[in-house]
Amino acid sequence: MNKANLLEETKCELGLVLNNVEDREQIYTDTIYLLKKKIPHFKTVCIYMTNDIAFRYFMHESDDEEQFRDTVPFGEEMLSITAARSEITYDIEPKGQVIYIPFYQKHHLLGEMIIKTNKFIDDEDIHFIKDVQHMLNSASKNEK
Repeated sequence: MNKANLLEETKCELGLVLNNVEDREQIYTDTIYLLKKKIPHFKTVCIYMTNDIAFRYFMHESDDEEQFRDTVPFGEEMLSITAARSEITYDIEPKGQVIYIPFYQKHHLLGEMIIKTNKFIDDEDIHFIKDVQHMLNSASKNEK
């Protein structure tokens, strides 16, 4: 399967999760599992949620034995830089690229998804990542 078809198929499956699951945290969990399972170059997918003073670890799936901080106070690390920019942010690591995807309920930052890849992303990936962000933003509307 070529990359465009893979990304489109994954986007459709994410849409089904969004339409069929009402619990926001379950949507986030299912999204992490689906992205990690379907996209081979996504080596780690993680979510941090926000509270009044910090980002708190939610969960992750990874090919590596990674350790994530339980709490990252506002003002520390790339999570805060991304929050201040209010847009998807990219960082380079020796093994590839890291993508920080903030998601919101209206204008309130709910959390950030972190995706670590083993390659540099291209325009197809960027378009797909923006779709993922839109779906994460929409997840807050699903709760009854």
